Amino acid sequence: MSTPSTPSTPSGPFTPSPADISWLDQSDAMVTANVRRYGIHITFVGSGCARPGCTCEDSGPAFAYTTGYFGLNHPELLMFGPSATACGRIFNELLTLVIRGQDLLPGQLVDLAELDVTPAITDMPLLYVEQVPNPGEIVFEANRFYQRPREASVPVYQLTRCDNQHRFPWDDGCTIPLSEQPRPGTFRA
Repeated sequence: MSTPSTPSTPSGPFTPSPADISWLDQSDAMVTANVRRYGIHITFVGSGCARPGCTCEDSGPAFAYTTGYFGLNHPELLMFGPSATACGRIFNELLTLVIRGQDLLPGQLVDLAELDVTPAITDMPLLYVEQVPNPGEIVFEANRFYQRPREASVPVYQLTRCDNQHRFPWDDGCTIPLSEQPRPGTFRA
């Protein structure tokens, strides 16, 4: 598999060490295998950096994003919380819809009761689809897979979840604070 010219971090390009190159090769192989086998690879961010020797600190809430939707001519998906299992189930169910030709669109409400994910996710019945304006600052693994530079990033939709009273973070009384689910364009990885 060919490698993009210069790997980068949120702060810019870095010169990879042999350990970095080995780690990137293994990561590339895993992403490729998952996309071939399952249609998507899911990257979870927020539980510490996995790059050898990295001393970066976690900041911000954990989130997950996909690699593979772009190969179906659809934006990748990103979601904050509630758990790795829940994000994975939602991404996989939505993949089935996209494969069937039902693309998601910004402004769309996704009713989880209509998908096969509700037994594990009873506290967030709806998702709101939003365009992410700065995907190149977030989905590094997806861009690496598709060999796209940050400035020509794959497009991304954020799935914003509501609370169990159908209130979204911008609604008064929502029990999910904005700090757990930042608005698109207000965060980066």
